[in-house]
Amino acid sequence: MAYAVSDGPLIPAFLGIGALKCGTTWLYRQLLHHPGVFLPDREEVNFLHYLDAEERWDEYYSYFSNAREGQLIGEFSPRYLTSPRAHLRALELFPDARIIVQLRNPVDQIISHYWHLRRQNFHNARQRTHPSIIEAVGEYDEILYQPALYGKHLAKWVHAFGRERIGVFQFEDLRQTPQGYLNSVCTFLGLPACNVIAGAAAGDDNRRGVSPRSPGSEAVYRRLYVALTRGPYRWIKNVLGVQSAEKIKNVLRLRQAAERVFFSEGYPPTAAHDRAALAEMLADDVSQLTSMHIEIPNWSEFVAK
Repeated sequence: MAYAVSDGPLIPAFLGIGALKCGTTWLYRQLLHHPGVFLPDREEVNFLHYLDAEERWDEYYSYFSNAREGQLIGEFSPRYLTSPRAHLRALELFPDARIIVQLRNPVDQIISHYWHLRRQNFHNARQRTHPSIIEAVGEYDEILYQPALYGKHLAKWVHAFGRERIGVFQFEDLRQTPQGYLNSVCTFLGLPACNVIAGAAAGDDNRRGVSPRSPGSEAVYRRLYVALTRGPYRWIKNVLGVQSAEKIKNVLRLRQAAERVFFSEGYPPTAAHDRAALAEMLADDVSQLTSMHIEIPNWSEFVAK
């Protein structure tokens, strides 16, 4: 049933909290089509992370106002996993909620996220160089390295909600058997199984991996990206709001069109020594993750031979 506080506003019965680059968009799209589920039209609401959330609860509740009787309400916001406050607000508002966590070999997660952030100029209009992946991990700790520290961040969610209320699903399983993966999520949420939606396969054009066709094409795209995000897109968000800006962006599909011109699908191979260096950085955090009884059978760098 839809989750509500007495006769008050409808609020989520489950949260998808990340991690980034681990299949959250795919799962959001699948559950968006499930007749027993209601999700906001906007993925990545991120509301529980906002510093001023306490002053805007009506705005948050409005995301769920169109839910039908009997639908299970949820939302997906990958930023929640690393947020210093989202778990506390979630515990206060809906302590019985179930938490979906999607993980991936953190070495692969960092590599994927690196190319994603490099395409976005590392959210830095003044960035003019192309740091290597190891350089970028050091330079962009908060947005590149921290999201891969699953053990550190998941520990606070386990402490708040208990291990039994947290379902952990791995991207590697999604890649191998999408239908089985979706069935497992539905079982965790107490939902009837549903078929994978055609056209929303893992790795589709919404979040596919891409890399620059050449240094020149990357430089041109970077200038265009900064110009658009600092100009028209920011103006639309300020005037019409974030939800309207997201809808316009999705309709126009400017990012997808630009990627077809300036990028090739897939990432360049990552050097073995860079993978080894990343694995060494992440080893202690992965140990913390396994101490919470989370299995990692597909993470080759961290599984004892």
